[in-house]
Amino acid sequence: MRSAAWRVGSAVLATVLVVGLAACGDDDDDGDGDDSAGQGEQAAETDSEFCDAFVAVETTFADAPETDDPEQISSFLNDEVLPRVETVRENLPDDPEVADAVTTMADAVEDAAAGDPSALQSPELQEAQAVVYPALDDICDLQTVDVTAVDYAFEGVPETLEAGPTVFVMTNESEAGEAHEIGIARINEDVDQPVEEILQLPEEQVMEAVEFVNAVFTPEAGNVSGVVVDLTPGRYGYACFIPVGTVGGTEGSGPPHFVEGMVGEFTVG
Repeated sequence: MRSAAWRVGSAVLATVLVVGLAACGDDDDDGDGDDSAGQGEQAAETDSEFCDAFVAVETTFADAPETDDPEQISSFLNDEVLPRVETVRENLPDDPEVADAVTTMADAVEDAAAGDPSALQSPELQEAQAVVYPALDDICDLQTVDVTAVDYAFEGVPETLEAGPTVFVMTNESEAGEAHEIGIARINEDVDQPVEEILQLPEEQVMEAVEFVNAVFTPEAGNVSGVVVDLTPGRYGYACFIPVGTVGGTEGSGPPHFVEGMVGEFTVG
């Protein structure tokens, strides 16, 4: 679970297309009152089309390569992501703020695909995520979990959730300015231990006990980010693996945040 939560691309790349695809559903056309019903139907169809695509994109990002090799990352983006970016650009929403955020997301993916993965960690990308992720509930009518990350706990994660596509929106409210993430994994059916005990096992055994789902990363206090995961029935664990003292892009020397209490479980029925 620790190595999976840190896999390059899965948390960071997911933010790009998820935000863009979901936002594209908010599409209104100018016209007179007689066309309003038709426009409403067209917008609903657009919402459905892009929300379905957005969930599919998230599934793809969960399988992002577990590597920091720029060439492998670039290949993944070019082969699996850029075709969907073109669809995003062709369906920008009328809302100028959201349209700008979508464009920022698409630009970041294209820059990363061209060999600059740092584009996926820019302040502009963080700002764009904060514009769109909180709106996913209204745009796609998806089950939404609003998570607050503090030092050192998660607030807002319920004990039970329904199966299906679910948006996790996380706000970093660290008083110390630390980075936080929420790495989510489904615990295998034959595993009975609570997640706290699982995380004490050797890493190889941890990875045999869980299946990585996805993660949300917020590099500093005030950041808002998110991810959509397609939950299936079962037991899930979540945790923050970032070392204590990680501030301003400098990795801390302390234990992982889950040791300090940033860990928990929920059940999907």
